[in-house]
Amino acid sequence: MKRILLLTAVALVGCGGSQHTSSKPHTPTCDEITDHFVDLVRKEAPADRPAPKDAQLDAIRTEINQECEKAHLGEGARQCAIAAKSVKEIMACHDKDPTPPPPVTPTPPATEPQS
Repeated sequence: MKRILLLTAVALVGCGGSQHTSSKPHTPTCDEITDHFVDLVRKEAPADRPAPKDAQLDAIRTEINQECEKAHLGEGARQCAIAAKSVKEIMACHDKDPTPPPPVTPTPPATEPQS
């Protein structure tokens, strides 16, 4: 379930704000991805069912944002999310180029001095 939410979140990136003058595209933040995801969830809600409640959307927003932060998504995955037009498209973005988390250096066990 969390993977689904994360993939969906990746596609949630919203466009907007300032225009960038550099040739490098803006790298979407997890907040932007999450907002876009929630917008798509609202748009894709079936017409014959009640619309998602604000509390439900807030819970989704919180979980998606947390998962996005943990995933260390790369530029390709984030740009894919910006372009996504549906939750299904967002789900396909996660594997574009996930950046591995920083390596963890194990701490060697303490040894007692020999006498």
